[in-house]
Amino acid sequence: MEFMYDCARLPRDQELLVNINSAASRLFDKLRHFDIEALDISDYNKRYFGGILVNLTSALKLYSYILAWSLAKSDVPISRFVFLDYGGGSGVC
Repeated sequence: MEFMYDCARLPRDQELLVNINSAASRLFDKLRHFDIEALDISDYNKRYFGGILVNLTSALKLYSYILAWSLAKSDVPISRFVFLDYGGGSGVC
């Protein structure tokens, strides 16, 4: 799986890992040619988001890893899971 760490301890739920990897792959395809300069955001956020885009595979591996463990440790079904982005940043991570 491209967006899961090769040597990390991962949850045993293979279906969960496949679903997260598939979603990360779709997001990668959408973001890999993204024109950050077309966004109406601050220069700081352009630099911040641009840094993520330069290392997109690494960023998606990290977020996929965190997401996998977050979902694996929860009793809430994925269809009812809610994420909240709490902060004042770019809203990307």
